[in-house]
Amino acid sequence: MLASRRAEKAPRGSHGVLISDATDPKNKDAFTVPLPITDFAGKALRKTQDAYEKRWGKEAMHDTLWRVEMKD
Repeated sequence: MLASRRAEKAPRGSHGVLISDATDPKNKDAFTVPLPITDFAGKALRKTQDAYEKRWGKEAMHDTLWRVEMKD
């Protein structure tokens, strides 16, 4: 259990790969990048936040919590 906690805390790049693996010269040609996918929940959130900020100003965005719900 302690080892798994250490692994969880190990630094990762923005790509999600452990930095130790991402920077190891042995792994130079070991990575592939599949086609991207669209996060439609994130897209809807960003669109709503942009409209809110445009209407109410940047100050209104501070400490505002957002949640995304799927339509029924």
